[in-house]
Amino acid sequence: MMSFSKARKEDVCQITGIEGTADEEPKEQCQKEKNKMKKPNTLKIKSLIKHRKNSKSEAALTSETLLEVDLDAIEGIAYSPGDPQVECQKQKNIGKISAKIKKWQRNSKSPETPTDNAVELDFNGNLEQNRLAEAQQQLLEAEECLFSSKEVTRGKDEEDKLQMDYEIFILRLRLVIQDSFIEDNQETLKSALISIVKEEAQDRRWAEVAADQRPIWRPTRCRQFHDTLLQIIVEQRMKNADEQNNLADNLSTSLKREVFRLGKQVQKDLLRVVRNLRECYPPDFDICRLYARLYHQAFSTRLQEFSRSNISSEECLYILSWIVEYYPKDVLKYKELEEHINSSSLGPLLPEEDLERLEKQYFSYKENEIRKWLSNAFEKEVKKWSDDIEPELMDGYYFSNFALDVLPLVDGAVKDVNTLLSSEDKAWSLLNQLDSFFLSYKTSLEKLIKRNPENIPKTLSANLDNIYQFRDYVQKPEHPFSEDTRTACLSTLADLKNICHKYFLSRIHTELKVKNKKSCAVTIIIYQEILPQSTFSISFFMLDDQ
Repeated sequence: MMSFSKARKEDVCQITGIEGTADEEPKEQCQKEKNKMKKPNTLKIKSLIKHRKNSKSEAALTSETLLEVDLDAIEGIAYSPGDPQVECQKQKNIGKISAKIKKWQRNSKSPETPTDNAVELDFNGNLEQNRLAEAQQQLLEAEECLFSSKEVTRGKDEEDKLQMDYEIFILRLRLVIQDSFIEDNQETLKSALISIVKEEAQDRRWAEVAADQRPIWRPTRCRQFHDTLLQIIVEQRMKNADEQNNLADNLSTSLKREVFRLGKQVQKDLLRVVRNLRECYPPDFDICRLYARLYHQAFSTRLQEFSRSNISSEECLYILSWIVEYYPKDVLKYKELEEHINSSSLGPLLPEEDLERLEKQYFSYKENEIRKWLSNAFEKEVKKWSDDIEPELMDGYYFSNFALDVLPLVDGAVKDVNTLLSSEDKAWSLLNQLDSFFLSYKTSLEKLIKRNPENIPKTLSANLDNIYQFRDYVQKPEHPFSEDTRTACLSTLADLKNICHKYFLSRIHTELKVKNKKSCAVTIIIYQEILPQSTFSISFFMLDDQ
């Protein structure tokens, strides 16, 4: 098997196109690379690669503070303490690095491609031009010269110079990744990603070499560093979710507005990933799914915080609506996103424990809401009876809104519970309240008949229509009644119908006794005058309507 040194040397010569060939003496190749690198004066620094492992401090950093932390790390240069000249030189070098980084931050435009007549740039020149792939290639070539052959004697100063350049490169790489969502940064990002791929390949090559023979900065783990930094970026963007979204102003509470902004931020950023960033990344990064997973986790974390706080019933409903409806159907299933994101692999937004707590709170709210609706509608109807208010006359028929006020509210609540909780048992539980509601209806109607107010024939005629509407609703198989509740409700409604029929038949029988010599036809005409809207035929008065 070809040794790492020889294999890597051939790769450098054939693929990267450096001057010289694998047959040249290593010392000659190294001398060429030294001339190309034009490295600054010797600096011994603590590794930024080690420093960036401190993920706890990174989580709260912005682009600017990240830069400050890395420059502070550079100050950890291992010079002999107490040497004034060395300390002075150290501060000068720190100032130079800081100035270069700030210059790179200002120069965030796409990398410039030199013309054919342009002078070949050194490492620092490539960084200043945002040509990260070229700068990283120069680092690889210099690394190859120092470590690929035992015949080359490498000095401590040369190794320290290269280590410092690697750390400056990693710092620059971090700044580019942080600016991923800036449109003018796309070409620079592509260059940075090419360098990450090469660094990963170099890490794999060095993995086959004994640890004590590797450069101190290997492995650089640029891919892992990239993924970790994306997580920090996503969390920061979610934390600063667009507060200028005017659509959120119509929502009644600050929590609702915050949830809305978070959800819209997820959708907006994922669309930018699909439309812009996807083209910058190699396919093996699977960047759309990576960003989808990171935004999913960030959104989930915030929703967990909300669900564990003291939220109102309306806020509970709003969060559940996002979990069940808006997020999976409007965000993840958005036309441009659906083909690039495997939503089924993301998992639930809330842990089961938190979801169950929200569902329990929401269901209790709906139960109380239906109970309140039924009670208010019933009290309103009974008050009309007590005040002996004549029902509305519509197209010659007496009419009541009682059933129309109740049924849409109940049906809407049942559908909401089915949608958000996906529980038929809970829907049954809501409809169970209709059984007790019909029993109260029956009791009040019997009391009304005993009082026998002046407008009772008109009131009973209007309520017969309500009874038929209630019966039709209960009988429909698509409405999720349990069999016991359906049977009990239909039985009570049949009793209500019979109460009304019995009243009208008793009136007819009384009238027949008084006018027993008149024909049945005359009697019917008399009661048609009493009930002009009646749709009852002779068979209705004589037979039980089924």
